[in-house]
Amino acid sequence: MTTSGALPVRVPRGLLLLTCAWIFASWGVLLGFRPPIQPQAASYGPSIQLFFLLIALGIAIAWPLLRLSGPPLAPLRQSFFDAIVIGAVVQLVLWPSRLLTLWSIERTALLDLAIFALLAATMALLSLCIASPRALVRTGWMLLLIMLALVPMPDTSMSTRAGAFTPSLPSSHLIYRIARADPGQPAEQLVRDTKEALFGAGLMTVSALGVALMRRMRRLQATSKIMSLPVSTSEKVE
Repeated sequence: MTTSGALPVRVPRGLLLLTCAWIFASWGVLLGFRPPIQPQAASYGPSIQLFFLLIALGIAIAWPLLRLSGPPLAPLRQSFFDAIVIGAVVQLVLWPSRLLTLWSIERTALLDLAIFALLAATMALLSLCIASPRALVRTGWMLLLIMLALVPMPDTSMSTRAGAFTPSLPSSHLIYRIARADPGQPAEQLVRDTKEALFGAGLMTVSALGVALMRRMRRLQATSKIMSLPVSTSEKVE
């Protein structure tokens, strides 16, 4: 799928297949395909937590690695289509996971919001570099994405006591903390960290939209300048 004078947009069929394969392989490695003799939520808890950590790392590292290792693509549209595909697949395994855990609906919804924040943040960062044809630029952005995915979120307990509310960068560490096997309502600090991550992801998405709009305006200005150039005499004769 392409438009005239613009970078192409690929239908993410391959990404859909790879996302399903990533989730299937993660499930097989951590949980296996045979239920235990006495299945209990407590026995599944640590594996489920690591399972969603691997999903978060797939979103934050494997998805950008796939796109940055390929040709330049339309930045915002391709990233948006990819995020929809990945998010839809994750929903198919997130909510049924309550059957194997002691999670409340509130904790599951909080985990869903944290994954959504990570998807939006990764989409925003990926849209800034996916159109670049330079290998050095792509490598630098990939290293930045890996660093952001692996660095844990700083402790914000002091800012919570002070009543401050600041945006933060969504991370796989937050998803790992929410996916613990604790029953009942999620802790207040987790709720606050998720809100700050959503706020940060929203700011990053708006910034990415602004950059995409500026790039489009520059392309339109360059096209108008080319169209306004005088036609040579030989071209007029022809």
